[in-house]
Amino acid sequence: MRDVDLNIRQLRNFVKVIETGSITRAAELLFIAQPALSLNIRQLEESFGVPLLNRHSRGVEPTEAGELLLSRAQFLFSFIDQMRTDISNIGRSSQHTISLGLTPSLMTLVGAEALITSQSKLENTSLTLREDPSFILVDALENKEILLAFSYAPVERPGLRSIAVLQEVPLLVTRTDLAPTKNAVSLEEALQYPIAHGGKRDVGRRCLEFVTSERGIPFKVDYEMQSIAGIRDIVARGAAASILPYGAICREVESGTLAVRLINEPLLKHTMHIMCPAKMGTTIAEEMPDLVPYLLTLIDQIVKKQLGYAKKISSDESLYDFFRAN
Repeated sequence: MRDVDLNIRQLRNFVKVIETGSITRAAELLFIAQPALSLNIRQLEESFGVPLLNRHSRGVEPTEAGELLLSRAQFLFSFIDQMRTDISNIGRSSQHTISLGLTPSLMTLVGAEALITSQSKLENTSLTLREDPSFILVDALENKEILLAFSYAPVERPGLRSIAVLQEVPLLVTRTDLAPTKNAVSLEEALQYPIAHGGKRDVGRRCLEFVTSERGIPFKVDYEMQSIAGIRDIVARGAAASILPYGAICREVESGTLAVRLINEPLLKHTMHIMCPAKMGTTIAEEMPDLVPYLLTLIDQIVKKQLGYAKKISSDESLYDFFRAN
């Protein structure tokens, strides 16, 4: 292993390659020459002494070492972002900061609106948003990088509490001209398409693996990518289909680029929870009394924008009780 100093730009370039699944596409988005980006990746591989990418005709995908570097790099970027926020907030003792984690589908659906409306709805409170898959958000909560998270299928961990707030129905997503003619399909029919999906820790993929195993349905991920943007791109090119919540592809569906179909045999459901560290001292409801009404409004917005593919679970009373206890 060669002793080479890493820099943030190298890591950000590497993450962009993984997100796009292509060095050529990543170079275009980063506005750098492809040979320079390829050299960047080779230098990283020489530095760690192991291959980070598997290169094939369809592009690239991370090796096991590459997956680990991706996870650690994302953790590092989040730490840097939080460090900037924490330092900039020094001296604003009367101002609370809520660091809220959202999954990529929720960020696309309501992230910008949540940040804008928080200015008027949360008194003496500043909202910061972080986008990551559920498993990374849970890690971030444990590491106290964020205060709250909307997360799918939380794993029971000491020191964290959760309450179910929302139930979503994942949908078959295809390019519009490749969509099945009927409005609903079975899971077995949906899996006749080549499938693009997240990595092995992705909650949606784990759900599919469990259901298909229980029913004896063959299931294979043809294009693995831990990036919603990358998966959308693959589906839009017609190379594969995917199974995603509506929020992940809402803009493309509204523009007519992608189409969705309900999977009704079986009907898949993902339950989203609000999670926070337990026993935080002064309860969140006491410190930030405007937070619970704001979160309820946010949940209502999500349900309305999901066009019938999501429903609210928690009552106002149960959500208030949850934050009174934490």
